[in-house]
Amino acid sequence: MNKKRLTTLMQLADGVLRPSGILKANGRIEDSYNGQTSGFSVTVAMSGLLPALVIYYQQASESRNINRKNILEAIGLMISQDHDFTAVSNINNAKSLLRAAIETRNKAENKKLKQEVIDCAIALKQIIRTYELIES
Repeated sequence: MNKKRLTTLMQLADGVLRPSGILKANGRIEDSYNGQTSGFSVTVAMSGLLPALVIYYQQASESRNINRKNILEAIGLMISQDHDFTAVSNINNAKSLLRAAIETRNKAENKKLKQEVIDCAIALKQIIRTYELIES
């Protein structure tokens, strides 16, 4: 991912923090989101896209008080606003992202979706770190 692409995705990430439920009304983010978002890209790379989405689609983290599904909500919203990504359409939230990963049979499209999810997660991680993090 080049700098221009990362900048674009970071701008999208900043815009989806509140609608996804990650950013609190007080302008702060629970520090657990930092670790969970960082770990998401690794989970995708190690386990594959669909297993990672299923794991994060579960309501809450076992170790923290956060909703990991909010990370998928943010990524789904980012993908819906990313005009450079056209491989898979109709993704705009966590549910549609998971559904797209399940239904995408084309290997090339699946690979593009996986890379888009990783790129969005990296940008989201970078933006989360610019906010004040509070202990969960």
